[in-house]
Amino acid sequence: MILVEYLLIIFLAIYLVPCKSLKCYECTGHVSCGQGQTYLAVECSGKCMIYRNNYDGGTIVRRCCTNECGSKDGLRPYEGRYPAYFCSEDMCNGARSDGKLFGEIIDPLLTSTTSVLSTTNDDCYDCTSYNSKCGIDESTIVYGCKSCVIYLNTFDDNRVNRRCCTSNCGSSGTIDDYEGRRAYFCSSSRCNGIGAESMLLGGTVSSSTSTTTITVQSSFQCYDCSGPDCGKEGSALLMNCPTCMLYQNPNDQTTIERRCCWWTCGLSNSISSHNGIQTYFCSNNKCNGYGAENVLVRPVKDIFE
Repeated sequence: MILVEYLLIIFLAIYLVPCKSLKCYECTGHVSCGQGQTYLAVECSGKCMIYRNNYDGGTIVRRCCTNECGSKDGLRPYEGRYPAYFCSEDMCNGARSDGKLFGEIIDPLLTSTTSVLSTTNDDCYDCTSYNSKCGIDESTIVYGCKSCVIYLNTFDDNRVNRRCCTSNCGSSGTIDDYEGRRAYFCSSSRCNGIGAESMLLGGTVSSSTSTTTITVQSSFQCYDCSGPDCGKEGSALLMNCPTCMLYQNPNDQTTIERRCCWWTCGLSNSISSHNGIQTYFCSNNKCNGYGAENVLVRPVKDIFE
């Protein structure tokens, strides 16, 4: 009997105790980061990490790692980079960990203070999908970028990465090689927000010196309907819309209105007021379809269940 109870205790200790979740900084040196900014921290089920982006003037990148992070903390190659530093304590990839990479303490803004200042002035999202607000919230925006860029991290389950680019940027409206990945570049404010990843679904890059040019659309197919089935294939569409939009019906908050916006439209991939109603705007074909309502600040829950 004692042996059975002992084995039961071991089982509970191993299998029923929840896995530890860390808080890691998720940001780059383009903003003040790694020095107590808790709003830039994300929940992470793996390890915290830090590396230097040699494609972008050596900018510091702090992030969560959940794949191929290794069992031990410390320095090692990752995603073709060396060194990358891994650690397993809350927010351990802050500014003090920079010295692990270089053997000295450096300013987290060392490479961004001069590189961000450029001849253009794009506002770009600079975050990954570990942050649920990435591509939506003001806190994930970096100002004064040369270009915005978005890519899928093939080393991390194709997780979406949205970045501010200040050097080695591809031409606007093209897919090019960036950090060894196929990336889409654009040069308008917040153009790498939610929905921009759809630009990566076609074409290939044959080498780092060639690009695949994308025709940038000026009009789109937008769903124009409301109700529980609106936004699914077969729903009513309008052609040649300047921008697509969606919002909650002010008289029935459980109903989503998906519409074509013809005038006074907000920036693409942003949430702003339209006729006094919180509205999401996007500029891709059918981008206001089923599921897009989840980007609203107060998303509708359990509407279609």
